[in-house]
Amino acid sequence: MTSTRSRRLGFYGYTLILLVVFALGQPLARAGLTLQSGDIVVAAHDNGTERISLLNRAGSNGSLSTITSGGELKNVSQIQVGTDGLVYAADATAGLVRINPSTGAQTIVVPGGARALALNGNTALVTTNSGGLERVNLGTGMSTPLAVESGHTLSYLALDAERNVLFAVDEQQNPSPETAFIQGIARLNPQTGQRSSYLLPPDVDFVSDLSVTSGGEVLAVTQPLETGSAGSFVQGINPETGATLATFNAVPNPLTFGPYFIAGIGLTPADKFFAAVDTIGDDPHALLIQFQFNGSFGSYQPLFSQISANQFSMADVAVAPGGGPQAIPLPAAAGPGLITLGLIGMFVTWRPASSRRPC
Repeated sequence: MTSTRSRRLGFYGYTLILLVVFALGQPLARAGLTLQSGDIVVAAHDNGTERISLLNRAGSNGSLSTITSGGELKNVSQIQVGTDGLVYAADATAGLVRINPSTGAQTIVVPGGARALALNGNTALVTTNSGGLERVNLGTGMSTPLAVESGHTLSYLALDAERNVLFAVDEQQNPSPETAFIQGIARLNPQTGQRSSYLLPPDVDFVSDLSVTSGGEVLAVTQPLETGSAGSFVQGINPETGATLATFNAVPNPLTFGPYFIAGIGLTPADKFFAAVDTIGDDPHALLIQFQFNGSFGSYQPLFSQISANQFSMADVAVAPGGGPQAIPLPAAAGPGLITLGLIGMFVTWRPASSRRPC
């Protein structure tokens, strides 16, 4: 016969197991996250810490689950997700950094500072802090400098769908006192880095990110000089002629949030387009917005909004290749293994009296 004391111990033991299950099921249950096609990854500056997160979609009230933060990351300017499911970050201090989303582990692939990157299978094209261009073997970390014209520096990069043309923001000194430098978008040979022509000739407008649609159109985040501090917009450009196809203001009603700046853009193979936006003014916000591009810009949909108070701001956004369903990390609850542990504990502590040894 089972004593009252034994039953009481069994109850306390089961309660303890449940508490352990609950505790271990809190945010640390993010471990084991695998990025799926179409997942949206966001880089942000969070109160002095660089943070890379996965967007959990929930209409316009999405949330961010941290993949990794701090560590080697000091000043992230651009991120991309590789076909290997890993996240790559261009960091002005650390260099090219690889992040395993399953563990959050960071590995410096190439040190020395990086401004931007374009992934191409097992290689990456990376612009350095000095404006140079390097081809990096992602497996070995070996980097090969490519040709950059004297007097020119490169920053943001985007490859066309066939990987035959590398579009790059090309910067050079401005002979006019209007601004210190001028920028254009150049067509480069991705094997040699040599410029074949300009998509957009150098001008005073500032270009802060590039992407290429499935149809070959180039999307550029631009800030015209004449707008000053009024903000930036996305410009759709014909890849052959350089003609502007359409422009998109990421915040349709800037009076609501005040002036805004687009920190980065990400694009799916189906040409769903995501913009990481920072607004300034009396009510600063960090926003993530989705819209469609089919030769012209369609309606937009807000996915995430957070009051920034000058402590949280967007750095970039990237989409995992493939454009498939989104993967959501384990919620702050027990995972399957922990649930199994709890069931075992329940069986052990509450098994029938007939199956227990007599006292």
